[in-house]
Amino acid sequence: MEKIILEQIANRGIKFKLLPIECLTYIKSDILRFSKIGNLNGFQKWIINERYILDVPELTFKPKTIIVAAIKFKLVNIIFNFGGKSITDIFCVARKGVKDFMSTLFLQSGYNIQYVHWLPQKRLAVCSGLAEYGRNNITYIDGWGSFFELQTYITDMPCEQNYILRDICCMDICDKCNACMTNCPTAAIRNNRFLIDNEICLSYLNELEDPFPNWLLKSAHHSVYGCYKCQDICSKNKTILSNITETESFSQEETECLLNGVKRDDIPKNLLNKLERLGVDDWRLRTMPKNLKALIDNVN
Repeated sequence: MEKIILEQIANRGIKFKLLPIECLTYIKSDILRFSKIGNLNGFQKWIINERYILDVPELTFKPKTIIVAAIKFKLVNIIFNFGGKSITDIFCVARKGVKDFMSTLFLQSGYNIQYVHWLPQKRLAVCSGLAEYGRNNITYIDGWGSFFELQTYITDMPCEQNYILRDICCMDICDKCNACMTNCPTAAIRNNRFLIDNEICLSYLNELEDPFPNWLLKSAHHSVYGCYKCQDICSKNKTILSNITETESFSQEETECLLNGVKRDDIPKNLLNKLERLGVDDWRLRTMPKNLKALIDNVN
């Protein structure tokens, strides 16, 4: 039965690794050790101390296995038409329905499963051999580059015990490459530390509804969500970014609507359909006016 379950997951185009629940003890010890020597900033300390789940959670079933899954993003070129100019961007579209698929698959097979977001997903992915760290702290998978979503599950399905947890390190190609570091618009990637300074990372600043800090250069803005400067320069992503085939375009009127911060219920149907195809949820929609204005101002 376990083999059939794993085959069905793989047939959905999901890459994954299984780890016994006991490995969480090692992961916790390693993270806490690193937190003492890693020169963490306030946000990183908050994640470790307040958000990460480092102990086996209490569930309605006996946890046996952690499943670390990677689901490939669909990349879409997006174009905002404004003031006679076309401003281009890239958007990562997450696949819908994976959590429901996993839940149904396991329950129909007689097992329990629980999606657990705040397990240390990237570290589990790297330790399991599913992914590798880049110098920019983003994880990479051969053939997919850095454009995928990680999901973590706990189940009572048994896990084989012969496994090896890999040490935490960057990809071999990072040893002789600093392209992401030199291309970072806020100097968040440092040569003298493993973790980036994510409190000044443009992705972090784009996710906040607060105004951009005064120190941030106007020229840094290039996306309405996240930051791709360290990814589009990476050799692991070269062929992926050159093969984007889908485009979503926003008219002048639609762009103005997004700039004005119109509430979802008041968005015209055609524009709303575009946003839903891209998977723009409410918190992204709330930051859209700030980020889109900065992007347009940079082009103008």
